[in-house]
Amino acid sequence: MMPVHVTVQKWGNSLGFRIPKDVAEREGLKANKKVEILILNNKGAFRDTFGMFKGAFNKPTQEIMDDLRKELYDD
Repeated sequence: MMPVHVTVQKWGNSLGFRIPKDVAEREGLKANKKVEILILNNKGAFRDTFGMFKGAFNKPTQEIMDDLRKELYDD
């Protein structure tokens, strides 16, 4: 799994986004298939969160970030 940047658009009274064809094919997505999405609205969210806890962890920040990336993006 890899991050994909999309633009949220207004569709009637709702909001939606399109998944690029190459991504849909690679991930095996079809119409009406249910998926789980992770919305990261703030590009600095991880930096802000870890900065707030500086010194509170036994692991270095980079190691924690690597663990999070592995959990979020590795199959």
